Amino acid sequence: MAEERKPETRVTNPFGPDVDLDVDPDAPPSAEELAESERLREALDNPTIEHRDAELARALHLAIAPKPIDVVAHRKILARIVHDPVAAQKRTTLWVFGGAIAAAAAVVLAVTALPQQDLGPSPTNASVAAPNLVPTHSAEDLFIAPFPKEQHTSERIDIIAEARMRDLRKNRYSLWGVKGGGL
Repeated sequence: MAEERKPETRVTNPFGPDVDLDVDPDAPPSAEELAESERLREALDNPTIEHRDAELARALHLAIAPKPIDVVAHRKILARIVHDPVAAQKRTTLWVFGGAIAAAAAVVLAVTALPQQDLGPSPTNASVAAPNLVPTHSAEDLFIAPFPKEQHTSERIDIIAEARMRDLRKNRYSLWGVKGGGL
């Protein structure tokens, strides 16, 4: 019996090739780690010092607690956006025309992309002769006498449904070209 070979499993280091996974995380910090933490602390205290981790920490801090905007700059932004009637009219016009274009695109897509269902010969198609179809008719001819008192409504509906199914089957077979209408 041949020996099965198991696929080799390689564990990749998610922290990069420079990080040793065999190091005890509870061990006291090394001299290199202490020096790096001091450089990070100085970079966090002084924004002019470039440090990759300090830039990340600053970005996270600004995302959570952004600096307040200058009052004058804030008023200019509000005046330009909220109080400018021309800008408001442009935005409204943009939304109206955008909606109209989207509606027109939906109509074009519905007309051109949806498959056209062939319902058989139509009066506009003169080259195809209309098959002999069962005409629409009332359900009166299904019942000769008034409804008997012992007959329930559901029985009458069943009689009508069976007759309609027969008519539909005959029409389908006629449209498919089956002689005799499927009888």
